[in-house]
Amino acid sequence: MLFPRDDNITIPDGWTKSGIDSGDWPFTIVMTTPLADPLIDRLLKRVNDPLVPLISLLPDDRDWFDASGPGCWEQALAITERLEKLPEQIRNSANPEDIILARLHSRDADMTASYNTTQPGMVSYAALGGRLDAPAEAANKLVQRDCLSRSFFDRLHICPQCRGSALNVREECHACRSPQIDEQAIVHHFRCGYEGLEKTFKRSDGGLQCPQCNDMLRHIGLDYDKPGSAIECQSCNSINDTPAIGFVCMGCRAWHDAAQMPVRDWFSYKMTPAGTRTLLAGGVGELAPPDRSDTFKLILQQALQHETAFQTPFQVLRGVFAGDAATQTHNLRLASRTEDLVMDVLRSALRPVDTVTRHDNGVLILLPHMDREGIEPVIAEIEQRMSEVVRTDPGLRLDILSRREAEQLLEEL
Repeated sequence: MLFPRDDNITIPDGWTKSGIDSGDWPFTIVMTTPLADPLIDRLLKRVNDPLVPLISLLPDDRDWFDASGPGCWEQALAITERLEKLPEQIRNSANPEDIILARLHSRDADMTASYNTTQPGMVSYAALGGRLDAPAEAANKLVQRDCLSRSFFDRLHICPQCRGSALNVREECHACRSPQIDEQAIVHHFRCGYEGLEKTFKRSDGGLQCPQCNDMLRHIGLDYDKPGSAIECQSCNSINDTPAIGFVCMGCRAWHDAAQMPVRDWFSYKMTPAGTRTLLAGGVGELAPPDRSDTFKLILQQALQHETAFQTPFQVLRGVFAGDAATQTHNLRLASRTEDLVMDVLRSALRPVDTVTRHDNGVLILLPHMDREGIEPVIAEIEQRMSEVVRTDPGLRLDILSRREAEQLLEEL
């Protein structure tokens, strides 16, 4: 399919002209002239097929294109030949995981991460041609299935407000957070011991004179030295040893302190032999790999069944992180580290047969073969260890669930 249509374009042997509504598959979209990103995006949404190749007759290195310039017809032909061999359910699948496997296989390419300033996350995957939203999440699910392997690409800060990574990192004043700061040398006068910013020693003729004793300072190393520097704010005149670090989001214009900034790890991916087998067998379908909450659900279901059949008691604790406002809203990293430390404390305080997992803004704990009298000492032990190990109070509140509440929890999971 030529877009925009140009009847003067010579079509190589083996190709025929087609249209979006022709019903031909697979077909290739051939860009005959450069178009802006919004127009290409609109065209691809109209085509609504994430596997269809897109090539440009003119050189173009944007992620949209599978090939461009000389040799693009040959590369497109190789892609369509691989697409023709895919199972029909893959061709019709809307599952992002199936789409990733199909594109990597048909393009004979890896899902390699690269910096892309046109994306809010500042990272894109050229092999996917901009056809998927949130591809990294789907790729990580495929890693869990052993369909993809991954290697670390980079760690980027993300804005807590809009989740973008287009950020200006700047040095600021500790007091007023203005970026209008200057580094000033510190001068130390040997004779009287006075120490201050160099500008307080400066004379109009460029020489140095001690503001405390009025001696002229002529020889560095004999009369004075410069042991270091300080940061002076031009907005509020505050002086500090080092600058503060702040972030300004280019997307939403929000300002954040460095301690508030979460980070996101980005990876590049390669298809594994298991991924190829999964693709050619029809894809991953709608099944999802079991996660921790699924495991907890199975164990809870079994505990309920055992209590009914064998009168075997069990207890379920639901914990919620309340935390102080400073931890939750002003220091996201500290909050995350504190919650990780809480999980370590819980695992050390519980028995090997007990199960603990994160759930929503808290944790779930299942203790098999334990009655209501036995659970109170466990809670006391957890609270004792928390007070000894966790410095920042996460405000973890543990509630004992009744049988009815445990059944309701099972329905929620």
